Amino acid sequence: DKHGGYVLVTQQQLAAVHNDILSHPVWYQEHDDVNLEIMALDVKKLAFNIQRVTEETGFVQRALHQWHLPSSSVFAQLQTLCKTHKEQGAITHRNVHALPNSKMAVLSQWVSRTLQQHLLSYPLIINSTKQFVEKINQVQVDPNDYFVKIEGVEFYMKGTPEQLTRDACDIIDDDCPSKGVMKDTLSWLLRHQYVKSSITGVSKNVAIGSGMGLQHSGAVTDSAFFVKCERKWVMSSNVALAFGIKFYVRFRDDILVIASRGDNRSLFRKWLTNLKARAGYFRLVTEKVSSQEIEYLDTIAFKNLKTGYYGTRPKFKATSLGAPLGFTSGHQQRVLKAWPKAEMQRLCMIATNEDDRIVAMKIFIDRFKNHYCNIRIIQW
Repeated sequence: DKHGGYVLVTQQQLAAVHNDILSHPVWYQEHDDVNLEIMALDVKKLAFNIQRVTEETGFVQRALHQWHLPSSSVFAQLQTLCKTHKEQGAITHRNVHALPNSKMAVLSQWVSRTLQQHLLSYPLIINSTKQFVEKINQVQVDPNDYFVKIEGVEFYMKGTPEQLTRDACDIIDDDCPSKGVMKDTLSWLLRHQYVKSSITGVSKNVAIGSGMGLQHSGAVTDSAFFVKCERKWVMSSNVALAFGIKFYVRFRDDILVIASRGDNRSLFRKWLTNLKARAGYFRLVTEKVSSQEIEYLDTIAFKNLKTGYYGTRPKFKATSLGAPLGFTSGHQQRVLKAWPKAEMQRLCMIATNEDDRIVAMKIFIDRFKNHYCNIRIIQW
């Protein structure tokens, strides 16, 4: 788990989990024999078209070099993560398609890079905690405001290849020379997703979604959702004014809204109903509503009535082991010296109140002592 928790399972139990995931009636389907020779020709053709419209020297050569690497593969490995921070008995497995050395990596990187360049021009999509803190700290508090946290369920396992190609590519202007090539490349990548279990040996073709864990996955799903839900609805100032939407940000599948008009919450419910209708194949659920504070990313956002603006403080999960990087890790001395200070600076950046900064630093140092009692690092 990303917060450092562990779930111990037997090989037999893990095999059962893999079989259960790959038997999903919508996500995966049986596939014919994978013809690598035909796929190689497709990659060469797509790479040539990309190089032609982008004038990127050596693109074809890099794509073919990646394809022919002996260590590369078209099969992603099925990996399962567990959300150990959930309540006892509620632990579920999340499927990840791990393909760090994909034969199609050069094509995937171009798709991701191109779509990300378009996404960066829209401030409602954030990529870091720092961005979130900077944005919400500029929002003035009103007593009637309230937080709403919305989650995209199984966000990266939604949408057919045809749907995702159509919607994601629509973020690119029609007169852009690369739009046609993007459609061809993305459609091909989505249709040629294969995942295999190293435990059972079973392999399937991915029928739905952008590929949880693949290089292009995040940018593709982000773009598709933006086009369907955010470009014409969320970004409309008239809509925001009419329904009392004061603040909206999204990080991947996590959305945070600050709604005003707390005395008339039916307005927000109408806005949310419209958002869900526009979402189409995406599924949105309201995770939490609060009039005081809410957890988002690795922060807790709250109303700071003293300053009149929204504030944040670091979130420490009880299930997070908080294990530090020790002297025995083999890293260079400068790394061992630098990271605790960098982490303290990050915590102070999140904490907008001085008291919260002091508390955050104390928690960090206490966890540090509990896991690694080398006084030299603490003194640094």
